[in-house]
Amino acid sequence: MTITPSKNDDPVDMMLALVGEMERPGAGIEAQEAAGQVQLVNSDVLPTEALYGAREALEAAGVRFGEPDPDDPLFAPVELPSGWRKERSDHSMWSHLIDGQGRRRAEIFYKAAFYDRRAHIMATQRFTVRFDYDHQDATGEAVSRVYDGQTVTWETEANPWDVEPEQDYDRQRCADKVASDWLDRRWPDWQDKTAYWSNA
Repeated sequence: MTITPSKNDDPVDMMLALVGEMERPGAGIEAQEAAGQVQLVNSDVLPTEALYGAREALEAAGVRFGEPDPDDPLFAPVELPSGWRKERSDHSMWSHLIDGQGRRRAEIFYKAAFYDRRAHIMATQRFTVRFDYDHQDATGEAVSRVYDGQTVTWETEANPWDVEPEQDYDRQRCADKVASDWLDRRWPDWQDKTAYWSNA
């Protein structure tokens, strides 16, 4: 199935969106974006705009891109490796590209609103460092965690520094550096989006 998104100049789509807006502000556009997400996930296309080397990373993993759709150049047909699929997130503008082992290999952005329609894709790396803002708000402690996909594999001690930083930004930066250094010692190419996927 290919995607058949609404075009910016389609008067029917514009009218439906405007009617929805009159009934409840934001409703028409939200419905259009949600419908676009469903179409995208059930289609055999990906965005042609691939940010930060996403196309090269996905091609290295076995994704085959066709030429942009002449009727809708935002998208191009693709052949995914066996077991790969697209999956909706809880935000109508974002979806995930999932590999055969259930891991997120890319994030897909698609804004289907008639007045500002656009799309792109970004490949993900296996390991990431994330600062826990909620923990800091609740406890005052700065903690960063190392994730393997969506799973926490290691975290810093609370407030991992010798001298107390003056600003919250410095606290985050220090905690993130400790977590990044831990990753550098174990997975030195962890920031490469093509690295380590076959080691899982």
